[in-house]
Amino acid sequence: MEKRKVLIIDDNYRKIGKTKNQILRVLPSAEITVVMTAKQGVKKLMTNEYDVAVIDMQMPIHGGNIDLQGGIYVLNKIKHCGSSGNGRIDTRNLRYCINSSSTDSYKIMKEHGYGDIMFILNDGRHSVKNQMDKLLL
Repeated sequence: MEKRKVLIIDDNYRKIGKTKNQILRVLPSAEITVVMTAKQGVKKLMTNEYDVAVIDMQMPIHGGNIDLQGGIYVLNKIKHCGSSGNGRIDTRNLRYCINSSSTDSYKIMKEHGYGDIMFILNDGRHSVKNQMDKLLL
């Protein structure tokens, strides 16, 4: 199996650890990069090719305070700077999802026109195994 490059954009250490474990269970040889702000995530997407990006919804955009729509910031950059736009983020083979612990995140995504993006509710009460498998394989 080829090595997959995965980017995790999240500011919560506990959720990062859980997400890494889920990824490595499905793809033991995955090369995982972690950044903790939306802006750092966009920079990584613009300067590297990734197979998968797992994006938190509620995280700091630049650093400091958590923004309830940090994930929307990343999705907007992917949409506007992707291969079909300015060509600054290579989206040809990129799969991505919002990984959130709040059901409100899905409502926010729909309000911004992202109802078709894969949403993983990672709140500790729901199994994310099948969703993570679908995203990674």
